[in-house]
Amino acid sequence: MSHRFGTYRGLLASTSALVLIASFSWSAAAQTAIEEITVTARKREESLQQIPLSITAITAAEIENRGVKDLRDVINLTPGLSMSTFGGGGLNFPVIRGMTNLTGGAFAENNVSVFYNGVYLLNTNMIDATFLDIERIEVVKGPVSALYGRNAYSGVINYVTKRPSKKFEGNAKVVAGTYDRYGVQGSVSGPVVDGKLGVRIAGRFDSFGGTWEDKVSGVEFGGYEKKAVQSAFEFDPSEALNILATAYYSDDRFSPPARALTSGNCGAAVGAFQPTICGKTPDFDSTTESRIRSTKPRFDIFGNDRHMFLGTGDVSINIGTVSLKSITSYMDGTRTENRDQDGTGIGYTYNLAGTPPGTVNLSTFLFTQDKDNSFTQEARLLSADDQRLRWSAGGFYSKFKRAAAITLTVDSLPLPTGRTAVVPFPIGLGNASNPPFVQRTRLSDEEVSGFGALDFDVTDRLTVAAEARRTKQKKFQNQTSGFLIFPSDPDGPNGVTGSWKFWSFRFTADYDLNDNSKLYMSAAKGNKAGGFNSSATIPADLKYNPESNWTYEAGLKSTLLGGKLVLDTSVFYSDLSGLQLFGFTTGGIGSVIRNGGKGKSYGLETNLSANVADGVSFGGGLAYADPTFKSGAFINSSGDVAICRNVSACTSRITTDVSGRTGLNISGFSFPRQSDWQATLSFDVVQPLNETWNWALRGNYRYESKQFSTSPQANIGFVGSKHIANLRLGVETDQYSISAFVDNLFNDGTPFNFGTGLNASNFQNPISVVYGDKRTFGVEAKMKF
Repeated sequence: MSHRFGTYRGLLASTSALVLIASFSWSAAAQTAIEEITVTARKREESLQQIPLSITAITAAEIENRGVKDLRDVINLTPGLSMSTFGGGGLNFPVIRGMTNLTGGAFAENNVSVFYNGVYLLNTNMIDATFLDIERIEVVKGPVSALYGRNAYSGVINYVTKRPSKKFEGNAKVVAGTYDRYGVQGSVSGPVVDGKLGVRIAGRFDSFGGTWEDKVSGVEFGGYEKKAVQSAFEFDPSEALNILATAYYSDDRFSPPARALTSGNCGAAVGAFQPTICGKTPDFDSTTESRIRSTKPRFDIFGNDRHMFLGTGDVSINIGTVSLKSITSYMDGTRTENRDQDGTGIGYTYNLAGTPPGTVNLSTFLFTQDKDNSFTQEARLLSADDQRLRWSAGGFYSKFKRAAAITLTVDSLPLPTGRTAVVPFPIGLGNASNPPFVQRTRLSDEEVSGFGALDFDVTDRLTVAAEARRTKQKKFQNQTSGFLIFPSDPDGPNGVTGSWKFWSFRFTADYDLNDNSKLYMSAAKGNKAGGFNSSATIPADLKYNPESNWTYEAGLKSTLLGGKLVLDTSVFYSDLSGLQLFGFTTGGIGSVIRNGGKGKSYGLETNLSANVADGVSFGGGLAYADPTFKSGAFINSSGDVAICRNVSACTSRITTDVSGRTGLNISGFSFPRQSDWQATLSFDVVQPLNETWNWALRGNYRYESKQFSTSPQANIGFVGSKHIANLRLGVETDQYSISAFVDNLFNDGTPFNFGTGLNASNFQNPISVVYGDKRTFGVEAKMKF
């Protein structure tokens, strides 16, 4: 630890020295203004500094210069954005301003909407699709449901890909690194018919072995193999008509995440129900790898095998002072996961039936398969941008279907010939006479919404705006498995149907203090969709309703020192209602989601970018959010109650609600799976090496404060603070570059998360701690033509 703190002090000293040197040279250097960034965060092309929203935009240059390859790299550059994840390419839940998803799970709705070229990704497993040929990534903070629609509850992430170029161009990149990292990526673009038709084609292959390995079974953890192709066709038959068609396909395969089993330490008697950690979850150390185990059976084990196709058609028609925008999309995705459920490497001990007496070790495996498809259509009419009164209106339609299957089985391969094992849980051994436990689910989701927006320039400096959206959502779910009341036919008509209608709003006023500074204030209502409970045992538990929040925000955007310094800051307060919280069913078997109580969050965000000298620039951000449960927040969970009976700090929280259910009063507790404090720092130093080549040193650093666990939501266990730093050093020209890099410079070993689950083999409740990558090194070479 002393070495790590020494490293941090060194980073702080180095950064302070860089800033100090740059400050002395500011007036003397011939530094240039920061390049203006154009974004489409309000469905129009606008300057980033003119939009009355808190936005972080990551440009194509930053994506290339900092090696941004996935959603986690985006998070490292964005204060106010984090992610709750259990690794392995699935169950990723972005978090903005601390408003975390309080439930999770395969059918959960995210609190943050993710878009690809303006198309909402309904499948939450696909939100970190392999990055390819990205022009810009926009992160909008705060509820924008009125503008974006579904689940833009606390913010939006939008990936914008590159369009075909007006002249022929291309690029190529190769990368190699430690832990069997290697990859290649490239694109070509140009006109087919000059001024009329352009084409862009890109591809990527990236492979990584993972930084963890079970030395006994040989199973590797944390690795992946990603393949993606993308094409774009842009047709301009006239000045009034533009048609952009894109197609994206990815084939991603992830090895299992690194999970280390550990024991609870909350004071329960030996063998008692104790599925959590009290206090800090241990960081990885020299003993961690010996506890990351996996059985290697006769079938393949991997984290996720994920396939995604997304096709879009974007049509823009200018009709005098009005334009029509239409976006149509179709997405098809599949995800398959094969996982060692017990994670021991040797399985659990079963008694053998018959004589002579004996035992055998068998392992439990979980197989999951999802097949999704969706269709979306949005049409929008917009007025011209140069009018005093600007308006837009339109409609949106989406239809989403999912077929899912979960199979839980015990591998019977080690059984002696002619013997059978005594299985304590009603799951089988994967053979014809004793089939495995299977759960099948069919889900359909249909949504229709209408929306409109008005912007009015009251004076040359004062603008007011209003946005509204009316949404109608209908869901159908049918499920078959044990302990459920649903019918035996998963495609039958007798499943559960639910429908919801709700309004979303946003009201804004912004005032130009001068030509370089804008002050804005806003009030916005965000919504997150409702849904169904698979484990419901009574009708009252079948359905839960949407969650909503009203957020009030004030901000200042400033461009100073002749455009060489950009400073944005905002403060906010959010009032959350209808919180979707986990609890056990009324019958006590399985868990359900209920709308339980209210919450609040308040905080601030500050972002700064500066060109401090010729070839020297830096940026930084600070975000604080304090989300807490308000009075009345209640979790009905026998598991949480059992934990709290052994922890004096939360015993007094055990109570009974008006319906007679025993649970926890969680009012006053912080939200789990989110960090109150986040900070980012980045720098670029590019200086001449000779007349042709420059040398370049680039780095970025991110800090996240501790995060409490979900189980129980009583602020008992937590993962510690994270310190992630990446560094690149290389040489470059306008056409070529080669660089060496190190990711996770400090070898930070803070876990991603930890969780528990009932083990079907022996009814134990193992605690599984999930770790990310260790420090990695590599080299990268790029060429433009």
